[in-house]
Formats: sequence, C-alpha cells, structure tokens
Amino acid sequence: MGRRGICAEQNSQRFLVVGKVLTVGVVAGYPLRQDMLRAPIVVRQGQSVRVIAQGQGFRVSSEGKAMSNAAVGQQVQIKAQNGQTVSGVVRADGTVEVQY
Repeated sequence: MGRRGICAEQNSQRFLVVGKVLTVGVVAGYPLRQDMLRAPIVVRQGQSVRVIAQGQGFRVSSEGKAMSNAAVGQQVQIKAQNGQTVSGVVRADGTVEVQY
C-alpha cells in the first residue's frame, strides 16, 4: 500500500467497524481489533422501556425499567410495573422482546 488509506482487505471488512464504539483510546493510524469495539448502548440502566412479551398465539406489551445497560441483541433484565423481573433481548428500536 503506497499511500495512506485502507487496503482492499480492510475495505471489505468495514462492516465489522461501522456503527461500533471504541472501548479504549486509540491513536490515529493504530490498527483496530475486534476486542477494542462494542455495539453502542441502546438501553440504559433505569430507563423506561417498552417490553413486548410474545409466545404461541399471544403478544402483549407493557412498560418496565431496565436494570442494566444493553446493546442491540443483548439480554437485559427489566423490572416490570408489578415488581416482577423478566429477561429479554434488546431490539434496535429500544424495545425489549421476551419470548415464551
């Protein structure tokens, strides 16, 4: 690679980096590794979230409070309005999906 920039191999792997957040400080020009990146937090601890519970033949939604931070696709525990704790998966729109 004669000039500064992204080589063909790196260019084909941009999707591994786009939309991610660095977990450590990095100096310009330093190569990135996957362990230096994470998905952005979508749900924050204490945030009110919509919980969608669904199973065979039913789908209901409710509100709850997130008990921890979580990114899309991660499990998060939610404290429901009735005090019950449920676990679900965070979706891109910030809702939490519980499967039964």
